[in-house]
Amino acid sequence: MKRLPNSAGVASPQPPPEPPPQATAGAAAGAAAAAAAAAAAAAAAAAAAAATAAATAAATAGATAAATAAATAAATAATKYTT
Repeated sequence: MKRLPNSAGVASPQPPPEPPPQATAGAAAGAAAAAAAAAAAAAAAAAAAAATAAATAAATAGATAAATAAATAAATAATKYTT
């Protein structure tokens, strides 16, 4: 399309051409893929946090049970020799 001069004799600016529909569809597909990747990364991070919390709880329970058993054994041994 030719630019026609305005009343001052200067060519009037034309709006930029619109992108083809394929480019718009490609950008939308790319954005959807990026959103899916971000959601997958968030799910993986949540799973890792849950696994860490479970491991911490198991380790704490194990340590508590071991400490309780040791204290019970010590108390039992002390009671045997004092009575």
